[in-house]
Amino acid sequence: YPRARHFDVARIVIDQAVRLGVAQADFTGLPAKWQPINDYGAKVQAHVIDKY
Repeated sequence: YPRARHFDVARIVIDQAVRLGVAQADFTGLPAKWQPINDYGAKVQAHVIDKY
């Protein structure tokens, strides 16, 4: 996608993720802990979705 459309694509992805569920921890206002997601050192900072 061209750079000008990147925000629109990201917004669509987020909108779809929100429809799938929500993490109760998001409502605490506390940041999520960084967690490794692969063997190459990549990490993600997100709460686990626990309510559908």
